[in-house]
Amino acid sequence: MAAGNDRRILDSLESGLLWFDAGLRIVDANRAARTVLGLGDGALPARIDDLGWAQTDESGATMPRDKRPVWRALHGDGETTSGIVVVHTPSRGQRWLRVRAVPVDSLGPGLGRGAVASFTDFTEERNAARSLLESEQLFRMFGDHSVDLMWIVDPRTRRLVYMNSAYERIWGRPAAPLYADLARWLDGVHPDDQARVAAAAQHADAAGLYQTEYRVIRPDGRLVWIRGRGFPLFDTDGRMRYLAGFAEDVTLAHANEALESAHRVAQERLERIVATAPGAVHSYCLDTGGRGRFTFASPAIRDLLGVDAATLVERGIDLLDLVHPQDRAAVAESLRASADLGSAWLATFRVPHTAGGERCLEAHSMPVRDADGSVTWHGFLIDITQRRRAEQEIRSLNVELEHRVADRTSELEAKHREMEAFTYSVSHDLKAPLRGIDGYSRLLESDHADSLDDEGRFFVACLGEFKRGKS
Repeated sequence: MAAGNDRRILDSLESGLLWFDAGLRIVDANRAARTVLGLGDGALPARIDDLGWAQTDESGATMPRDKRPVWRALHGDGETTSGIVVVHTPSRGQRWLRVRAVPVDSLGPGLGRGAVASFTDFTEERNAARSLLESEQLFRMFGDHSVDLMWIVDPRTRRLVYMNSAYERIWGRPAAPLYADLARWLDGVHPDDQARVAAAAQHADAAGLYQTEYRVIRPDGRLVWIRGRGFPLFDTDGRMRYLAGFAEDVTLAHANEALESAHRVAQERLERIVATAPGAVHSYCLDTGGRGRFTFASPAIRDLLGVDAATLVERGIDLLDLVHPQDRAAVAESLRASADLGSAWLATFRVPHTAGGERCLEAHSMPVRDADGSVTWHGFLIDITQRRRAEQEIRSLNVELEHRVADRTSELEAKHREMEAFTYSVSHDLKAPLRGIDGYSRLLESDHADSLDDEGRFFVACLGEFKRGKS
């Protein structure tokens, strides 16, 4: 055994030293061994097993005596043995020891043959390495479950350090070629975007950040929009150690933007149509309990019903409450018929107006039955008050015209009767002179024909023709 200066040297070592005799009894221990094993400065236990501590191998299995390095050194052929022994101490917990046992012919005067075991406690290093491994595994698990692509590049060597599995899912290509050649990153990037993508990483801002959007053409032909972001990772000295980043599939966002743009255009178009449409556009819902309410109304509804569109919708005002009491039952019946048959709702009714008087409205709407059994009509309400007044005026004028025609017809019939009476009287009054003329013409023709010249005989013939024509 060592003494004096040799002992001080052994106690100054960071490695623990234990001396065992041939019966595996502990003969001595340096300070490092006492500290690691928590033995203190008192008497040493006869054997390690007397401490009652479990000793296991790396896998956690109980280590039998014949597998321990000291036992093998004592019972071998004089060879140095080594191994890892895990000691479960009550005060310091589980300690991982790297043990090296050397057989010696003599431990000192009167001690005989034995073995010297040196060991290093690497528990902290092992725990740190294990923690680092667990952190790396956790990082990889997190990365592989991330929706977005995650990558880390060593800018000095231009080598890919890490990339999660999202690359293969988004790009549709294997990631292995990228670890061999980072330039393969551009595989699949749309030809029109490759130069911009390559330049983006070279022109980061003052903070080392960059962001760009580009298109990727997958092997299956599908186009994918990517939003890529990159940023530096610095070491403890403030120097950039790695370049990392994310790549996000924003195809759906681009599609949504296109849909939103189309929706805005359609909405603006609809608003223009509604603004220029005749009357007021409305949506009127009748629930299963028979209660109606407006779910939409264009601003023109105020001129028709005397209530602005927002109030109609927010307060759930029923159209029937605004209809003239004398027309209410007919309007309700027309709504029920339209709902039952699924046919267009066409109705005309009056509405008392807040400005005074009443308005006459015409409804043109189509019903849609909703999933909850309610029915909603979408269509127009048109003010036909002026048209109705014009129709009434036309009807009045038609009646007046008919009266005038009847009066004029009566007058003409009276004049006609008077004319017939006059004609009869004239005809009667002319018959006697005509009979006289006829008689004299006959006498002239029979008694004095020889005395007449050609012209006279012509006149007498004309009188005969006139007489025959009258008869």
